[in-house]
Amino acid sequence: MWSPPFPSACRCRTRQRWSFSGDGIRPRWTRPQESFFAAAAVDGGVYVVGGHDARKNALRTAEVYDVEADEWRKLPEMAEERDECHGIVLKDENNSVKFWVVSGYGTESQGRFRSDGEYYNPETNTWVKIENIWPYAGDSPKYTVVTGDSRWMSVINGDVKEFDFEEKAWKTVNMGRIPKSVSGSSSISMVDVGGGRMMVMGNGERCGDGGCDGGGECKEEGCGGEGVYMVEEKIREEGDKKGEIDWNWEHVHAPNNFLGFPFSSSHLLI
Repeated sequence: MWSPPFPSACRCRTRQRWSFSGDGIRPRWTRPQESFFAAAAVDGGVYVVGGHDARKNALRTAEVYDVEADEWRKLPEMAEERDECHGIVLKDENNSVKFWVVSGYGTESQGRFRSDGEYYNPETNTWVKIENIWPYAGDSPKYTVVTGDSRWMSVINGDVKEFDFEEKAWKTVNMGRIPKSVSGSSSISMVDVGGGRMMVMGNGERCGDGGCDGGGECKEEGCGGEGVYMVEEKIREEGDKKGEIDWNWEHVHAPNNFLGFPFSSSHLLI
């Protein structure tokens, strides 16, 4: 069997790989297989960074897709390898919206999540490293959501928490009664849908007596009774507690085919 006098695949700086067509003679460029990367959209660009390649090597590479120009542009590499990192859109210290990459881990530290992160500054075309933003080495940062480009929240150890950027600490937020199907979940997915609302999905304890909103069984025909909720922030407009925030957990009916282990989520306005 004939073998070519050069390798059938090689890495290069363009994040592409040299491979061969079916006849084994004519070469073509193909993109490498990558997964578990961070992604988010900011100002008409879709950022895709980090993750790992087909050999489970953690990556620090970054690209952005310009929607209007319909083209990809390579960005400088991040300071650290970040497999299974999480992408969010958040304001920086100057109140400017940026793409952030949270935590992740290197090739030699599989499953041990980093405590730092980085955000991309398009004005200087550089990555800015931020220390001490994810102190949970055993937990994935994908259980987080940003609301209004400024509030970074997560469900951690059964509690809803918000990150305090001044103190660099996650603090518990009083969001009323948290359903057990969320607080007891082994996997949670959260997405901001605008207007002070979040959709929260978990795979914890199913609804029991009293209905889903009261911790009980859902009577809706076809509903699987698991933890899918629309969480809405409401500001009191009168009374002694005027100005204070209330949180309403409204159960969303979802059939069994849409339940189970929620890994990630996104939303689309139609």
